[in-house]
Amino acid sequence: MNIASLSLERLRRTNIPALRDPVFAFESLVYLDEDNLNAKLNDLISYFEQPGSPVTHGKPPRGGADSDVRIPSSLSKIVDPRVVEFLFATTRQRTQDSPELSFNGERGDRLLFGWSRVRVPEDHKIGKLELPFKRNLLKLRLYNESDDPKRHFIIQAVESLEKDEFESAMRTDYTHSALLFVHGFNVSFNESLLRFAQILWDTQFGGVPILFSWPSRGGILNYLYDLNSALNARDALEELVRIIGSYGEVKTLYVIAHSMGNLIVLDTLSRILVDRPLLEICEVIMAAPDIDLELFQHQVNKVMPFAKGMTLYASSNDRALTVSRAIANRPRAGDVFADGPVVIKNIDSIDASVLGTEMLGLNHNSFATNRSLIDDIGRLIMTGDRPPHRRSPQIRCVPEGMESPRYWRYVD
Repeated sequence: MNIASLSLERLRRTNIPALRDPVFAFESLVYLDEDNLNAKLNDLISYFEQPGSPVTHGKPPRGGADSDVRIPSSLSKIVDPRVVEFLFATTRQRTQDSPELSFNGERGDRLLFGWSRVRVPEDHKIGKLELPFKRNLLKLRLYNESDDPKRHFIIQAVESLEKDEFESAMRTDYTHSALLFVHGFNVSFNESLLRFAQILWDTQFGGVPILFSWPSRGGILNYLYDLNSALNARDALEELVRIIGSYGEVKTLYVIAHSMGNLIVLDTLSRILVDRPLLEICEVIMAAPDIDLELFQHQVNKVMPFAKGMTLYASSNDRALTVSRAIANRPRAGDVFADGPVVIKNIDSIDASVLGTEMLGLNHNSFATNRSLIDDIGRLIMTGDRPPHRRSPQIRCVPEGMESPRYWRYVD
């Protein structure tokens, strides 16, 4: 989101501090191109000089309460280049006894909106999600490493938004594109914030980033609860997609879904797109989809006519899929079988088994925690280049040397 592109009216109305503070907006003019800089400067200076503006009345400037500075002398000195900001929508229940805004794994009764700010550490390595080390024994916490901004991802802010403020924030983006991420089974709200921040940083997506966080309790024993929560969240995701297409002025949507999140995404898109396409679906990226194989085949065939591209990352080693396969006693769409992953015409199926035991899990070895995979997703979103072996030398055709392979796989 280009913060400096907000109109003055939106600066007055939104609850996002980075957007409503005109001093911050002035400082962020460093991101504007030269043609628009002078016009925006004049607009903001006029606003500063209005009686009752945040700078001239009722609010001290950033220099401090006694400072005489009205306009910062440096445009970029307060802009933190390591910060990622994004919007979220959730059907989780708010945690009532928390001093700060937070959400738990229980189901709420409506769709709530907000924004979050996460700082990426200086020592971050692409494909890693660096978090404080924790050691547990059953439910007893034996060791908890302190947060270190230089070494760990840190959630700096989580704030609520009204629906109209959420819509206004989307309309500030000149690309009219959005990236929607739907997490999987066994993921807390804070974990979904951290993972999405890492994906955004590593892929360098330039449009509007939006997280949809549904009520996952977390824990292997809560699989059936999470499954019912996912089914219950489909209407809320449909509401969100309609908001994105109708009120957010987004024309192009990229979707990343992981594990059980694919169940929500594919069911929602299969209904909403057939009804009336609101926006262009540029890419649907399906990581280890935890969906019954026959249901998956039925749903993707409905979505396919409305998506420019669909990519399936499958794995024979994914832990979440191992659990769901045992409970359902049915093959899952993200499995890799004896003859390879699920192969459906016009879907790029990639066997990512060699990359680790989990996709998009916290502190694990594959998908967002693997540089080669997150790099491929970033290239796919940025360029749309396919087939997959053109994007990465680590992805090979199966069979090799074929112009039209059955599927692709990562090699050691």
